[in-house]
Amino acid sequence: MIEVEVKLPVADLDLIRGKLLKTGFQETAFIEEHDTYFDNQQGDIRANGEALRVRETKDHLTGRRRAQINFKGKKLDARTMTREELETGVEDGAVCRNILQMIGYMPADPEVIKDRTMLQKEYVTACLDNVHGLGGFLELEILAQSEGEKDAAFGRIENILNSLGYQISDTLRTSYLSMLQNRRGVHIVRTDNPENSPEEKYIIQKEMERKHKMKVYGSEICVDCRNFLAIQKARGFDCDFIEITEDTGKLKEFLHLRDTEPVFETVREHSGIGIPLFINENGRLTFDIDEALAWIGQEPVQDSEKVLLEQQQV
Repeated sequence: MIEVEVKLPVADLDLIRGKLLKTGFQETAFIEEHDTYFDNQQGDIRANGEALRVRETKDHLTGRRRAQINFKGKKLDARTMTREELETGVEDGAVCRNILQMIGYMPADPEVIKDRTMLQKEYVTACLDNVHGLGGFLELEILAQSEGEKDAAFGRIENILNSLGYQISDTLRTSYLSMLQNRRGVHIVRTDNPENSPEEKYIIQKEMERKHKMKVYGSEICVDCRNFLAIQKARGFDCDFIEITEDTGKLKEFLHLRDTEPVFETVREHSGIGIPLFINENGRLTFDIDEALAWIGQEPVQDSEKVLLEQQQV
């Protein structure tokens, strides 16, 4: 499938919406989209002009939520955003993001959030986007089945642009992610670059920890919790460790989770405690330390670390 697409900034989304409706477009959805883009540690996907994305969508009218994973190939011409695209639905967007991180892909900062009004006329899709931090944009898109259909689709889109008072020269080929990063002054550093200074590597890691802040419920009287804290100290990463025996408020917080969350079902059946408990920024819970470390861009526990932990327990 080839996605023939153009995008341009617009000052008045309501004005463009009215013009589209007058030409026969009909509104089909009003949604909120959260897009997280991923790359490998070498930065190959972005460097190749491709994109790997997990998108989570909420319908403002029905409240229905869905998620999907997309891969976009290189742009196929010098004028538009046209490219090959593969996508499929996933049951849980947070789990999909975690899987990507656990196999070595890193999320890009920032997350792209937009409110999108979708309109349709025959096989043309129009999207009116209010992108948080950027403003209003219009996207026009046709899905072409083959290379032979691409030029005809582009001609149709160009005619619609002209009817709205725009030209192809008004369009942009820059992604929302790149625009947000440029606005924030984000410097993209390839982690495999031997010229990266220790300071740059430190900044990358701390940004991962900031964006994917992790809570850990536990207690220093628990050997598994002490093991985790030893790894944290040795590696020097940040997290919010909540000592549940410190005061009754923190203990009540943990007991509420233990009594209500499905992840504790087996723990409750065996009269266990369930610490350390790791919680990510999306509210996902796990007892698996390697999964939790992946959330913040850390490697799994290494054999050399396991030896040190065993020595501490002797």
